[in-house]
Amino acid sequence: MKRFAIITGILSGFLFGIATPFSKLLLAGLNSFQLAGLLYLGAALAMLPYIFRKNSNLKLLFQPGSRVKTSGIIFFGGFAGPLLLMAGLRLANAASVSIWLNMELVATAILGVLIFKDALDRYTWMGVFLTIIAGIITSFGEGTSGISSGLLITAACICWALDNHLTALTDGASPQTVTFVKGIVAGSVNLTIGCLIAGQGMVLGNVV
Repeated sequence: MKRFAIITGILSGFLFGIATPFSKLLLAGLNSFQLAGLLYLGAALAMLPYIFRKNSNLKLLFQPGSRVKTSGIIFFGGFAGPLLLMAGLRLANAASVSIWLNMELVATAILGVLIFKDALDRYTWMGVFLTIIAGIITSFGEGTSGISSGLLITAACICWALDNHLTALTDGASPQTVTFVKGIVAGSVNLTIGCLIAGQGMVLGNVV
């Protein structure tokens, strides 16, 4: 079991690492809405086996006490976050964007302190500070477009930080269920908008 956890952890890190340069390549043929939509619809499809196999508790996300949180998760985590990422990725190289994506950890930590009264030790604050410095240095290394891209990626990371905290506050629903709902709703909206902007009904022609 421990070996499986290590292997899946390494594999997830590898997949996360190649996602940014691969997305950069796809942006040559897709607009930001289309790619953001396809990525999150893909995530929703990946969760389908879990949804069908187990009690996913989908209804818990749409109960009166959870609707606001679920709406925030879908908007910030599934719609705005990936869209801002794609917009920023167009302006800078994939390596720089990969570094800026660490700002999600910073945003999650700071929002946790400011809104949810989390307590951070000095080593965590040191990590937050060093991550911010690395992001600033990388931005200036990219020039003017790098600063704009860095701001867009930071905004995306703030959206995902809000998504993280809202997901943590969701009672009963598993992370897989949240990912499925977020992906199917926000992914469909982004893809539809992207196709309307591109003036086409299908995306496959740009992918093949």
